[in-house]
Formats: sequence, structure tokens, C-alpha cells
Amino acid sequence: MTAPTLKPLVVFDSADNTYWNRASADAAWYDSLLGWVRQHGIDPPNTYRLEVYLLDCPFARVYEFDLDKDGRKYVAGSDYARREPRDVLLSSLPPAPAVPEETS
Repeated sequence: MTAPTLKPLVVFDSADNTYWNRASADAAWYDSLLGWVRQHGIDPPNTYRLEVYLLDCPFARVYEFDLDKDGRKYVAGSDYARREPRDVLLSSLPPAPAVPEETS
């Protein structure tokens, strides 16, 4: 018997144009999202993906760039160096955008 796959409630991915389109269409939501991210000890400029899950409590799997000793991103191979993902317990779910996500 195989365990069910856990699916995220929401994913914020810096490489996803849908995310950036929504952010530019709803600046107030984007500002509140950045505040929510920082409130949970996550650094937005160094985070390239954030997956939010709900089990017994909400948590996020955080994907971050690795930083050099001066706190800057660096290239490893042909892309920026990345840290192993980490899980962060959340005190709340992220704010919902006022502008609904477009569906195709």
C-alpha cells in the first residue's frame, strides 16, 4: 500500500509568470504576502519557491538560494547555488489575493 502524496495548498514560485502577473495586478496583496513571509522568518529575496501545506498545523517548505560569506548569491555550475529545502511551521496561512487567479 502506498502512502498518499501530500499536495500543497498554494505554491509561490519566482519562475512562474502567473505569480508575477498576480503580484503586479494586486500590489496590496503582494505587500501583505511579503510581510507574512518575513513574519515567519523567511527571507523573500533569497527564496525562489515556497510551498504551503496543511497537516495538523500549517507549514511551508522553503527553497532558498545558498549565499556566500558576504551574503550574496553565487553560481555553482550553470545556475545559482541552492540550499536543501527546509520546513517552517506557520502561525497562519498566507493572505489571499483580492484579484482571483486566472484559469485557462
